[in-house]
Amino acid sequence: MSAYEGQESADLEILNIPQSEFFGTPDENGKGLPEWLTPDDQIEFKQTLECGNTIARSVLSVLEQQLQLPLYSLTNLHNLTDASGDFVRVIRYGGVPAFTVDQPEGFTPHRDATSITLLFNWIGGLQIPHADAKVDGYVVQDEDWRWVKPEPGYAIVNLGDAMAIFTNNLLRSQIHRVVKAPGEQRQHDRFSIVLSTRPENTSVMKAFESPIIPRSESSKEPITSLEWGYQVVSRIQKRAVKRGASDLHNVVNRGEGEKSNGGISSQ
Repeated sequence: MSAYEGQESADLEILNIPQSEFFGTPDENGKGLPEWLTPDDQIEFKQTLECGNTIARSVLSVLEQQLQLPLYSLTNLHNLTDASGDFVRVIRYGGVPAFTVDQPEGFTPHRDATSITLLFNWIGGLQIPHADAKVDGYVVQDEDWRWVKPEPGYAIVNLGDAMAIFTNNLLRSQIHRVVKAPGEQRQHDRFSIVLSTRPENTSVMKAFESPIIPRSESSKEPITSLEWGYQVVSRIQKRAVKRGASDLHNVVNRGEGEKSNGGISSQ
């Protein structure tokens, strides 16, 4: 799909479906599945969540071994049938004419509030700072961003904030952003599929004990994954207010690794 005729800055559409729509207890505050989603579509999304969870748990099982943790320490916190903030998300970033100079951000610099994020896309737009870049909170100089090239047949696997917490920052959550695609690609709509795996809601968010994980010196009382998710939403909204946002619900539904309900939103 290409940009519309005369379009200066195309829109952004997001379909977000939480794990609770198919597994466990549905969220009573959720929006439910869109009416236009056919039964076959629903099966497709359910199977996608199942495959994503299988891949994420495979990655976590390898990390358990490398971190010298007891068997199932991480994988048991990420069972698909347990209540959690897992979701599958389809995003359409509208294309713009190839000559357009303006590059509005699809997602501002952020880290994922997940354990594992799987990303599938076919057009450029994702950027991360280069290895020696100075990162101050969420601030990275424009010249320090580097493109992440999509590779056919591969997914991008990203560790999220939860893994930084569980390992006391031995494993890091990578800051990243999404901008308009480079060069001739930008005239085409960019579709992304995001599979986010999070700890089940009652998981205690604190560092594991291991011979290689640094010992935590924090005196704060640990919180649950569910409570942590609410804190993440609050921080996203505060950052958005500083940037001048007024529709905080839409800000939360757009991303930055937030807890969000199902349904579709557009900008």
